[in-house]
Amino acid sequence: MIHIFLVLIAIMPADQINQKDTDALSLCEKGDIGKCAEQIKTLYNKGKTGEAFLLAKKYCSDKAVDVCIAGATIASFTQKYNECAELLGKRCTEKQPVACAVLSDCLFELGKTEESLKPAKIACENSVYDACSTVSAYYLNKNLKGESIIWAKKGCDGGSSMSCGALSALYISDGEYKEAFDFAKKGCELNDRNACKAAGVCCTKLKYGCESEYYEKCCRLNDKDCCMMANKNKALKSKEH
Repeated sequence: MIHIFLVLIAIMPADQINQKDTDALSLCEKGDIGKCAEQIKTLYNKGKTGEAFLLAKKYCSDKAVDVCIAGATIASFTQKYNECAELLGKRCTEKQPVACAVLSDCLFELGKTEESLKPAKIACENSVYDACSTVSAYYLNKNLKGESIIWAKKGCDGGSSMSCGALSALYISDGEYKEAFDFAKKGCELNDRNACKAAGVCCTKLKYGCESEYYEKCCRLNDKDCCMMANKNKALKSKEH
């Protein structure tokens, strides 16, 4: 599942949108979809979350799916999952796999696990490879580990760090540390902290002596457990010397 960064949103009436942001308004009104979506993201990054969402909601259409995706992403960040699903419900297609990935995440957060599977599969099969980890998680929850591995591997092969991390965890759970290490190493190189943590575990189990390297990187990626392990390893090494 895509990890959601929480921020606050204040939804304002449409007539209260700050008129100083004329660039965003004019681009959206002119139908310049790509630049409209970018301006919405810029407003969001400036902390003008409510204005950004209102613009996206106003100009979202079947001809402006990028704008819908921008709005739905803001909605998901702010835990407005129903709004997210409404914006993208009819716009998930093979030609719009990113819309499918965001929709799947929002449906999952709404507790609609079964409904979330189809859009996640569409996204994964159309090169939005992080969505493959969502499909993998779905099958793992159904105790279909073999199917879960297939989808995680598809994502990892496509370059999804999350999928690589998920795949390594699946192999670790079966005690297959050599296989797990290859995928964990790849995921860690792509900066997935769970993959770095898995690589550290594999190094210890296989006695490769490389655990400190992976725990330290995992720590730099803001994982408190890894920081504890990295400090523990440093303490042990200092005693040895």
